Amino acid sequence: MNIGPVRAFNLMRKIRGGFDKVGVTSTDCKNFKRDINLFIGEFDVDMAVQRLMKKKLYLPNFSCEFYCDEKGSLAGLFWADEEMKLNYEVFGDVMSFDATFRTNRYFIHFLYIIYSYFY
Repeated sequence: MNIGPVRAFNLMRKIRGGFDKVGVTSTDCKNFKRDINLFIGEFDVDMAVQRLMKKKLYLPNFSCEFYCDEKGSLAGLFWADEEMKLNYEVFGDVMSFDATFRTNRYFIHFLYIIYSYFY
């Protein structure tokens, strides 16, 4: 959830019981977000792919594949960890969603999947 720096500050203020107990100002929160965005810049996709590829090296049952289009832009990304694979073995099927109804600023379709299951 992206609540923004001012809302984050106000939430911390309410949780901690006052402005003086937060330890930063709302301007500090805005500056921090600005600095992070400057650091990440246009490399957010590269950072995500690098992180997943590192996991592939160090986690024995982690899979990650991606492909780029003719311009070198990310066109597809898939990953599955051990728990996902075990769930597939137990339940034997996969849920698929059409994520083309919404795009982000790069016009790449992205789908958040949140699941929970109960025993």
